[in-house]
Amino acid sequence: RFKEINDGLGHRAGDELLVRVAVRLERALADVGAVVGRFGGDQFVVVIDHPDGSAGAQAIAARLRAAMREPFTVKRGEALLTASIGIALAGPGDDSDALLRNAAAAMYRAKDRGRDRAVVFDDELRLRLLDRLHFENDLRHAI
Repeated sequence: RFKEINDGLGHRAGDELLVRVAVRLERALADVGAVVGRFGGDQFVVVIDHPDGSAGAQAIAARLRAAMREPFTVKRGEALLTASIGIALAGPGDDSDALLRNAAAAMYRAKDRGRDRAVVFDDELRLRLLDRLHFENDLRHAI
């Protein structure tokens, strides 16, 4: 819901807040050697080499979500932010495009489930996305 910050306080305030979010993310992950980058809009990408599987990635996501719960001071008070996190673990043959696509799909699933949560991309989500794509294509052809 970052759009409300930009609409209510202006894009400059939104940009300043994004910088502070990035700093907070980096601090929360300082001990794991993560690379943090802004992907676009209010989306960030965190890359961690060997996060110790799904459980380790979930633990790191919990740290990120906790870091975002601390209010940010803004011009007219406080901004309360949450983090919807999509986790993609690299598998055989996965490249950066596949990882970003999978993480984005998991993030949107987290938002669909009520926000402020982490979802791991898995085979069930992959099948759900493919089923939906095929269903929509079939509907278009039927019409």
